[in-house]
Amino acid sequence: MAKLTINDVEYDTDDFTEEQGGLYNQILLARDEMARAELNFKALEAASNAMAGQIEKLSNAEPADEVKPEDG
Repeated sequence: MAKLTINDVEYDTDDFTEEQGGLYNQILLARDEMARAELNFKALEAASNAMAGQIEKLSNAEPADEVKPEDG
């Protein structure tokens, strides 16, 4: 199995008791959830930035129903 480092001490998970093994599994689940949350955060951050960019672009654009006069 894997090794787990806690406070600079390395533990071999093969030697874990049933209780330690259960706690180790909970650690793995928590880490998976943290990684999933981080991915969701990054996706939402990118979407938010894209929408903010669209607001900025639209506020700098001329309204579509107005025709810009041509020179001449």
